Amino acid sequence: MDKILLTGGSGFVGSALLQHTAFDEAVAVGRSCPNNCRNFVYRTLDSTTDYSELLNDVDIVVHVAARAHVLEENPQGSLNIYRDINTSPTLALAKQAINAGVKQFIFISSIKVLGEKTELNERFTHASPLNPLDPYAISKAEAEIGLKDGPGCYPTTSSLRKKCER
Repeated sequence: MDKILLTGGSGFVGSALLQHTAFDEAVAVGRSCPNNCRNFVYRTLDSTTDYSELLNDVDIVVHVAARAHVLEENPQGSLNIYRDINTSPTLALAKQAINAGVKQFIFISSIKVLGEKTELNERFTHASPLNPLDPYAISKAEAEIGLKDGPGCYPTTSSLRKKCER
């Protein structure tokens, strides 16, 4: 069985993943211990966090931790706050995973990187161009681009977005 490291296990998506049997032995890292987690390690989420000892013998990193969009937020300066949590730490964790020999890095992105809406009777697809319109979406799109194209890019990265297709 693959050894999994999960970030953001106490969040909406992470807590749902921890309910799946594939995550029974996963190590969850974050700022608060998820209710349904057997293995938890406290770590903050920033670009200087050292995950190296946790990445030993890890096969898959599932990176879910993020700052989600906040309603009625003052957009002035918020892009840097989102980047400090959603972009820089993602790229730093991926680089550490590469150095540790992790086989796969799965980054949970957001449909918002594709925009706010489609034309009538159209759907977003994986071929849709990036069109982030708010600080949250911009920070997630920048992380996707950095994982795909950045120096030392991760060769087996998967960026997953919620599908709107039926």
